[in-house]
Amino acid sequence: MRTEHDAYRAAHPKVGRAFIISMLLGFGLLMWALWDQSHDYYRRWPTEQVQLAIAYWIALGISWFYEMSQYDSHLPELRTFDASKLPVLDRSRRLPPIGPRMGMDDIDRRREVVLVAYGAFLSDIVQIANMPLLADPRCEVTDRFTEALVVAEDARAAATRDVSRLPAYRDAVGALEKAWRDATSFARRKGYATLAPEDQSAVRRAQRLLEIALDENAYAPERREAMRKAVDLLRSVVDVPAQAVTAIGHRVGRAQIPDGG
Repeated sequence: MRTEHDAYRAAHPKVGRAFIISMLLGFGLLMWALWDQSHDYYRRWPTEQVQLAIAYWIALGISWFYEMSQYDSHLPELRTFDASKLPVLDRSRRLPPIGPRMGMDDIDRRREVVLVAYGAFLSDIVQIANMPLLADPRCEVTDRFTEALVVAEDARAAATRDVSRLPAYRDAVGALEKAWRDATSFARRKGYATLAPEDQSAVRRAQRLLEIALDENAYAPERREAMRKAVDLLRSVVDVPAQAVTAIGHRVGRAQIPDGG
């Protein structure tokens, strides 16, 4: 946006060019008067033309100084001000802090996705046999995930009591998501390769027995016996959740296998 001062400065060069033109005219007039007087050898005083040229130059100089004084009066005055009054620095005029982008419901949904996925794993004995490290608290990566579960639950309780703790809850859920990805990726990649040799053998036998237990073409007694042995073998390696035992029991036609085997 152009200010009045900018417009005045833009117009000022026109005044300067007018002065230059007037000065050249006056200089030409003076030269002509002096040249005309040079033909009169007996004249001691300047002729009327020379006097007119000198008067013209004096008037031109007076008008120029007057114009410059008027121009200076239009210049804006510089005033000091307190920088602390700027909106960025003035605390009384600062905008309120931006709130969390996610509300409690959004963060709860993200946490629920992890809980559902983890619950599905704990209910599937086949997945436990394929990724036993994810059910083994002795595994460092799995232990970090279970710890993140507790931290996220505590953070949710704190955010429920105090809405200002919502960012901490959001960060805890973000850490939980990362811990879940790390744990599942590690367990899938390693399988049971990090277990002791006897435990690896037990897991392999349990996997073969589970194939028989889930084979609908096999005899019912054979399926039930294979299921029982598979559960016992896996329990010798990892802590098999009760819901996984119940789920496999329903799949082979039984309500539940007793915890004692």
